[in-house]
Amino acid sequence: MRRPGHFDVANAVGAAIGCAAEAGLPLVDGDAMGRAFPEAQMVLPGLIGVANTPMALSHDKGNGIIVDAVSHHAAERIARAVCVELGCQISSADTVMRGTGSPTVSSPPR
Repeated sequence: MRRPGHFDVANAVGAAIGCAAEAGLPLVDGDAMGRAFPEAQMVLPGLIGVANTPMALSHDKGNGIIVDAVSHHAAERIARAVCVELGCQISSADTVMRGTGSPTVSSPPR
C-alpha cells in the first residue's frame, strides 16, 4: 500500500516515457547509480570527473539551497546536513550535463 505523497521510480519512468513519446523526443536513461544509493562522490559521473555541483536542494515546505562545494565529498556532507535540518526528506538536482555526455556516464542496462 502506498503512503500519501509517496513517489516511486515506476511513476517517474512512466511519466518520462509518456512525455517523451508525446513530444516526439528521444529519452535517455541517465541512471548514474546502478542498484544502490551511493554517496554523491560514488556515482559514475563523479568517478570520471563530472562535477556534481551546483546542486539544488529543496523540500516540500519551500525551503531550498544551492550548494557549490569544492569536492564531491564536501557536497555530500553539506547535502546530508541540509537534509537533517529540513526534516530528513529533500529533493536534489545535481550533476548537470548535456545529453551528449550521458552515454559515457550512465549505468549499463541490467
